[in-house]
Amino acid sequence: MGFPYFLGRALFASVFIFSAHQDTVVAAMAIKGLGGILFIFGSSTGAYLLLLHQMIATPLLYIIFMTMMAMMRKRIYSIVHQIYSALYIWEYGTFGALLFFIGMKSSVPKKLHKKKVNKTKNF
Repeated sequence: MGFPYFLGRALFASVFIFSAHQDTVVAAMAIKGLGGILFIFGSSTGAYLLLLHQMIATPLLYIIFMTMMAMMRKRIYSIVHQIYSALYIWEYGTFGALLFFIGMKSSVPKKLHKKKVNKTKNF
């Protein structure tokens, strides 16, 4: 079952990697790109980098959303409100998925130790 896990991580990380070129801040591009690549290979460091990005980006998205809503007219307000609400929920969903990955990564032991069977010699 290693390939489905790898494929799932790759598809999830591709969201961050492909959207990294849209950022104008170089630090955000680096965090998303590096975090996405590390996440594909199962590194919890990559998940922490993506989590850091989400912790910074989600409140900024909310501030931008509220500013735009204050400036819009009421007739297009509902359409834009639905779009930005979906984006905002998406941000929280990816945040939760990263927390889930980190929790699962820390709960699985790295190596399974086989119990040694003590053999007794009968004379």
